[in-house]
Amino acid sequence: MEKNLCRGRHLTGLPVYNPQGEMLGRVRQLAVDEEGQLRALATAEDNWYTWEQLLDLREDGLVVAGEALPDCMVACPNWLEQPLYDRQKQEIGLVGDLVLDKSSGKLAGIELARSIFDDLWQGRTEIPWQQLTWENGQLIWLESEKAGQTMNEA
Repeated sequence: MEKNLCRGRHLTGLPVYNPQGEMLGRVRQLAVDEEGQLRALATAEDNWYTWEQLLDLREDGLVVAGEALPDCMVACPNWLEQPLYDRQKQEIGLVGDLVLDKSSGKLAGIELARSIFDDLWQGRTEIPWQQLTWENGQLIWLESEKAGQTMNEA
C-alpha cells in the first residue's frame, strides 16, 4: 500500500492527542460522507473531532486541535458492512474496510469483503473510489467486471 494511504481499521483504536501530547481518547469511528471525504472521527468517549481539526495522522496516533464536539454534525453513511452492488443491482459483497488518503482525508477506495472463505483464500479486492457511485441509496461498483484488479492496477 502506498505510504500516504491507510486503512480505516488501522486508525480504529489509535490514541488521539492534543498538540501538548495529552491523550484525549482512542478512535472509535470514522465519519465519511457520500462524496468520500472524511468529515470527523469519534473517540471511545463519544467526543467528535472534524477533519479540519486533525493536525497530524501518524502510525502511533492522531493529533487534533480545538475542543471536541459533543456530537457529529455531519450525516454520513455507515460504510462498513454496507452492501456493494454491480451495475445490474446484484449484491456482490460488503464494504470490509476503507482506504483513506492521509493528506486529503479523501477515500482512495474500499476493500470488498465477499465471505470469510473468499477473503482468506483470495484476499479482499481493493476498489478505487473513482469506480464507485451512490444510486438511490445503494453503493454501486461501476467496473465490477474488473473484480481481480487492485487499486494500483485499475
